[in-house]
Amino acid sequence: MLGHGGKGKTTLCEAMLYIAGASDRLGRVADGNTVLDFDSEEKRRKSSVSSAIAALEWDNTKLNIIDAPG
Repeated sequence: MLGHGGKGKTTLCEAMLYIAGASDRLGRVADGNTVLDFDSEEKRRKSSVSSAIAALEWDNTKLNIIDAPG
């Protein structure tokens, strides 16, 4: 995912993971409980610091998500 900072890239990725069943919870950046922003600095800043990779399967197709900081 690429885009300007604070525009919802991590939130979109979290929703994709949750809806596809790759995560059992819908994490929120504001709550510091996202799958992709796991570093303590990212939780403190409430913003991605480094890229994170996650995988999900949708319609028999494996998708690799890269959530880039913005």
